[in-house]
Amino acid sequence: MKIGCFGFGEVGSAFANRLAEKGVPISCHDPLVGRMESAHPNITFVEFTDAVIGSDFVLSMVTTDIAESIATKAVTHLGEGQFYVDLNSTSPAKKQAIAHIVEESGAQFVEGAIMEAMAAAGANARILIGGAHMSYAAETLTGVGLNCEAYRENVGAASLFKMLRSVFSKGVEAVLIETLLAAELGGVREDIWAEIQRTFQNTPFEKMARSWVTSHASACARRRDEIAQVNDVVSNLGLTPKMCAAASQVFESSVANGLNDAFHRPPEDMADVIEWLSLHQPKLA
Repeated sequence: MKIGCFGFGEVGSAFANRLAEKGVPISCHDPLVGRMESAHPNITFVEFTDAVIGSDFVLSMVTTDIAESIATKAVTHLGEGQFYVDLNSTSPAKKQAIAHIVEESGAQFVEGAIMEAMAAAGANARILIGGAHMSYAAETLTGVGLNCEAYRENVGAASLFKMLRSVFSKGVEAVLIETLLAAELGGVREDIWAEIQRTFQNTPFEKMARSWVTSHASACARRRDEIAQVNDVVSNLGLTPKMCAAASQVFESSVANGLNDAFHRPPEDMADVIEWLSLHQPKLA
């Protein structure tokens, strides 16, 4: 088996080196790298077309802004029996557009969504694989050193999963930054950080998260009023409360939609809250 790679940055170099270590010949194209010698003898830096021609799998690991143009350029040299795997962090719609471009060549499109930070996981990063040939692609790539998991056949589902998970992960990151910055300005950063750690150490996250969601049904009005005071405190510390303001909007939206009138006490299942909210969201213009 031969694999072609577009991109030799953080993602590309990690995966290419792992595959090369497993004995797979790698033809890599990256204009910023050129024909420089690789650290591993199984990796050869080539011109664009040579990364495609003769490769069983072609892995696209470039930047989001050029992912579609790279696919468009590659289809000229792709054909039946080849698999084009897009591992870029793009929207579901862009994945679907790239799939359409690739499949016109007769090659098979495979969606890939990297689910872990490369800096921490490296080549062991979990990859969700999607598309009609996801099982074969996941099994084959896992067999040569990558950590792939077949997810769903419909292209875009894996990327949607990744993007929505980012609502949580990046949202928590932003909340932590604002909380700790406000605490620093208030002279209590170490105390707040210790309290955050105690909170998550003393109560299992699943139990805490379910409690937050279920109690949101009956407590959203009270929490809306409480977060308004928090906004004032953070502002008085000299910090613009961006995440606090966003939280205020969430609570206000739930109240305005009648959530607290629909649930006079917390339901047992958090799905009841989410399903009710999904049915009562105002339609986007």
